[in-house]
Amino acid sequence: PIKSEPSNSKQEASLSHYQDKTGQEVWTGGIKTHFSLMENWKMGIKALGEWVQPGSPKLGDTVGQTTGHHHGATPISTGTDALTGASSRISTDPQGHGRIEGALSLQHIPPALPTANFGGSFNYSGESDFQSILASLNGGLEFFQQSTVLSANIGFGSDFADPKEPPPGEKDRWPTSTTRYNFGLQLGQFLTPRIRLGFSYGMTALLGPQESPYRRAYVQTTLFPERLPEKKFRHIFGSEMGIYLGKGIGFFHRNGLYFDSWGVQSWIPETALPIEMGSHWMLTPHHRFIAQSQAYFYKPIYPTLNQPWLSGDPRLSRWQGNDLGLDLEYAFSTRGHAQTISISTTFSNWRELNTRATTKSNSIALLFSQSE
Repeated sequence: PIKSEPSNSKQEASLSHYQDKTGQEVWTGGIKTHFSLMENWKMGIKALGEWVQPGSPKLGDTVGQTTGHHHGATPISTGTDALTGASSRISTDPQGHGRIEGALSLQHIPPALPTANFGGSFNYSGESDFQSILASLNGGLEFFQQSTVLSANIGFGSDFADPKEPPPGEKDRWPTSTTRYNFGLQLGQFLTPRIRLGFSYGMTALLGPQESPYRRAYVQTTLFPERLPEKKFRHIFGSEMGIYLGKGIGFFHRNGLYFDSWGVQSWIPETALPIEMGSHWMLTPHHRFIAQSQAYFYKPIYPTLNQPWLSGDPRLSRWQGNDLGLDLEYAFSTRGHAQTISISTTFSNWRELNTRATTKSNSIALLFSQSE
């Protein structure tokens, strides 16, 4: 449950499927590889593609939290989660649409300081009506015989939205461009060989138009294009603890706290229990709870048009939900070239507290990994 990453190379291939009770489906496939480019240099490459097929929401349903253009604003990152990139255009494109994503990273370990590393990355995401780029620099340093790890990253990016059909009367407002600045700091500490603690902080500044051309806000019984503030500052605090309990059993717990300048606050605790079964199998049940407050200007239905901001985005409402999952991993070899295959399934039940609308969904993912 607590082990270091292989130092030479690693390749991964994955396929996942998401479906909620509205009938919306997302198919995602991706590959990732990390390898030594030359002495003291490492390169990483990621490629991903997905297809989004819209559903048919019924009374009492709402579109899941994992959909909609997030413009780099996913509250708590859980790794490479392609579902967060599904376009909000799903509600107006009955034929479905695709998305591609790619990333290139480069890392260097100075020969004179082998406990340090620095590098950079470039990320691109594209759909027919939305493009996003992000460039970042990162670095890390290990202390006290590698028991303490400190790392940081800083990034700059832009999001470009160009709808085929702008909202009525707003053709001159599109296309739009939004600028994004990121900063992150992480600290990892092994207290003992069996206990590890981690702390993190991340900040993102979003400057520019952030409304979607496909969302509408209800004003009494009429739909109007949404209008959102053009500045948003997000702060994410995280803490985690990993403990090896013995006899092949581990315990992992993480807490995430999210705050932004629009008044949204979230608490996200996650727990996982990896269990080794023999020398080849590992079973990991895991659970995540999310509680979120609403943006200060959000209303499911606005009483009048006489107000500065209108939002049709249910993600800005009050939410509460649970994700319950189970991962099963098989290791073909326990030494030398490590090859593993795993299958993961997650069931989610979310409720928007203002309207009591619900989202029930399930996802399944297959992952093959090889490292040496």
